[in-house]
Amino acid sequence: MPQATRDHCRAYFEPDGSLRDIYVFSTTIQDWQAVLDEVRRAGFRLKFEVDGVPAPVPIDVASTFDRSATRMLSIDVDGIVVNAHFFTQDEIELDIEPREVDSAKRFKSLRRFLALVGRSTKKPVVLTEESLPEEPLLRYEPDSDALVLLRAG
Repeated sequence: MPQATRDHCRAYFEPDGSLRDIYVFSTTIQDWQAVLDEVRRAGFRLKFEVDGVPAPVPIDVASTFDRSATRMLSIDVDGIVVNAHFFTQDEIELDIEPREVDSAKRFKSLRRFLALVGRSTKKPVVLTEESLPEEPLLRYEPDSDALVLLRAG
């Protein structure tokens, strides 16, 4: 399968009113913690909210799975806002607004972010259309450091 470039997947990021989701499957709380730790180390601007109210970014990710409130972490990846949702420990789910991936530079930033997530969890990372985890468009493979195109874009 070909290594993905922005030209290969330009259509994936055309605004259509929906988000693009990023998933890592079969995760543990340790995977979530590894991603949070790497995101902090990378120096991205982070914003955390509890029920829509700004709050300090947690040190221990386990506290984010308390069902008494909705929690979201926003990560600014060079102008692409990646939102982390803490629905379940078994699956990392993030989303992005496709229109923010509007240049080769931002596509490269997204690729670096997918690589960060893949390397920190040591698991593949997939990008899908919104709410379609079983139909990946792209997959980052941490073993080969490859972003693989799964469907023509």
